[in-house]
Amino acid sequence: MTESANTQMNIATYILSMVVVLLVMGCAETSSDSRSRSGAGSDGSSTSNASGSGQELTKDDLHEKLLNREAQLNLEKDELAKLQVINEALCERINKINKECLPKKPITANSKIRLVSCDGNPVEEVSNSKIEVDIYLDGSGEFKLDFHSGNTIYQSSTLGPGTQELKFTNRADDQTLTPSFSDIKKMRLTADLLSSGSGSSATVTVDIMVDGKTVLKDIVPGVKVGGSYDLNVRKIYQQLISSSCQISNEALEQFLAPFNSSEGSFDNDKSSSTSSAQAGSAADIEQRIVWVEEALADLFPNLEAARNRSFNLKKALKGDTGVGCRLEQKITELSITIDGSPVIESVANKRNDRIEGSGNAKEIEIDLGGVSFASTIALGSTFSPDEDLTSLDIASLTKINLRKGGTSFINNLVKCDSSIIGDVFKKDNDCYDILEESVMDINKIKLEVNGLTLFEQGNLGLKLDRDRLTWKYESLQLNPKWGEMLLRNDCEATN
Repeated sequence: MTESANTQMNIATYILSMVVVLLVMGCAETSSDSRSRSGAGSDGSSTSNASGSGQELTKDDLHEKLLNREAQLNLEKDELAKLQVINEALCERINKINKECLPKKPITANSKIRLVSCDGNPVEEVSNSKIEVDIYLDGSGEFKLDFHSGNTIYQSSTLGPGTQELKFTNRADDQTLTPSFSDIKKMRLTADLLSSGSGSSATVTVDIMVDGKTVLKDIVPGVKVGGSYDLNVRKIYQQLISSSCQISNEALEQFLAPFNSSEGSFDNDKSSSTSSAQAGSAADIEQRIVWVEEALADLFPNLEAARNRSFNLKKALKGDTGVGCRLEQKITELSITIDGSPVIESVANKRNDRIEGSGNAKEIEIDLGGVSFASTIALGSTFSPDEDLTSLDIASLTKINLRKGGTSFINNLVKCDSSIIGDVFKKDNDCYDILEESVMDINKIKLEVNGLTLFEQGNLGLKLDRDRLTWKYESLQLNPKWGEMLLRNDCEATN
C-alpha cells in the first residue's frame, strides 16, 4: 500500500473515531437533558426548569421551593389535628342529641340504640326510656296500633282507654335494631271493640309518649268497630327540625367558632426556618423536597378521611330536613376561573431538526362530568359555557378535568458548533434553539355554580405543557366546598 493510501486510511479512521465520540457525547447530553427535565418533586414539576425560563434552579430557588412545601405540610398537619378535635366534639354533640331527641328513641323500651362512633368502634346502648300511650274517648273499647317500618309491621298488644305501657306482639330480632319513631312511615289505629255514648262511632285521641313527653298526639274522628285509621306521622317528622333534634346553620357556626378561631400551631413565616446557607447543599435540599412530598402523599388519605367524616358529622348534626336539596337544583349559572400565567420554556439548544406544534396551544377543554366545553383562554380569566344548562342539575357535576388543546414551539435558527479536523472536515450546519410557548402555569382553580363555590384550590403548581397536556380531579363531590353546599337547606329561597 502506498504512503498516500496509508495517510488517507489513517485520516478516515480518525474521522470515524471522532464521529463515534461526538455521537456518544450527544447521547450523554440528551440523557442529561432528560434527567434535568424529569428530576422533580412528586407534583411532576421540573427541578431544573421549574421557573419556566430554561434555567436550572439555583440553590436559593430550591430552598424557596422547600420552604413552600414544608409550609404546605405543616398546614395540612394542623388541619388534620384540628379536624380530629372538631370531629370528636361533633360526635359527642350528635350523641347527646340522639339521646334527647324523642323521635330518635326506639319504639319499645329496653331496646338497643346505635350511637355515632367517636373512635371508629361500633357503639350501641340500651334505651331505658318509658314508652306509653294514652287513649281517650267518650266510652270504652279495645284498640291496636300498627307501626310500619320498611317491610316490617309492629303490632301492639290490645289497648284500652287510659294511659298504659306500649308493648308489641313482635320485636326486632337480635341482628336488627328496633326502629325509632322517626323510622315509622305509617301508624294505624284499629278498633276491635267500641262502646260509645255517641252511638256507633267515637272520636279517639291517641297520645304516644316517651318518658312522659308527647312524641305524637292525634285526634281521630268517626272511629268505628273494624275500621283502620292512619295517624298523622308528619307530626313526628316536624319534631326532627326542632332544636332538640338538630341545630341550625347559625348554631352550628357558633358551636364551631372556638375551633375555627384557632390559627393552628404552625407559623407560616419563612424567616423562622433555616436559611439557604444553613440548609446544606443543593442536593441535600432536593432530597429534603422529595421527603416532604412523600410525607404529603402519606398524609393525604388521612386528611381526606377526616374531611369526609367532618362533613358527614355536620350533616347528621343538622338533621335530615332540607339537607342536600341543592343537588336537585337546575344549573342556571356556571363559571370556572383558572388563575396562572403563560410561560415560555426552553426545550433544546442547537438541535439538528425543528419541533412543530399541533392543535391550539391556547385552548383548554374543560370536562365537569355532565358539562363539557372548550375555550381559548387567558389565564386569570373566568369562563362559562355558551349552551343552556338548565336541563342539568348540580348533582350531574362529578369531576374537573382539564386538557390543553395543543402545543406551540419557537424554532430559532442558529449555527451548530463546527467540527474541525485539520483541513479535511469542516462544516457549519444549521441548528435550532427551541422554546415551547403558551405553556400554562396554573396555580388556582375555582368552580362556581348558581352563586355557590363548589371547588376552590390554590397552590396547585400545575403546568400543562408538551409532557403533560391533561389534569384530572375525579372526586369533585368529595371536596370540602361541595360538602358545604350539601349542608345548606335554603333551596326554596334560591329557586
